[in-house]
Amino acid sequence: MSTPLRDRLGALAERDFRLLFTGTAITTAGDQVAGIALAFAVLDLGSATDLGIVFSSSAESSPTGCRATSSSSAPLSPRG
Repeated sequence: MSTPLRDRLGALAERDFRLLFTGTAITTAGDQVAGIALAFAVLDLGSATDLGIVFSSSAESSPTGCRATSSSSAPLSPRG
């Protein structure tokens, strides 16, 4: 006997979680498409150098922009 679809969905069976999941997925997809659209817009209006400048400045100001090196050499320690 197969299990009902509602049981197989797990967390997606909850309406509030489905709304949260769908909204997050749409927002993430929109963020990714915005970067591609920005690249094409800059290339249409400027040069490859302009594109590099725009992307380097947007990476610096992005809250999720990560750097390969840390500005601090102090080791991380747990808060006590």
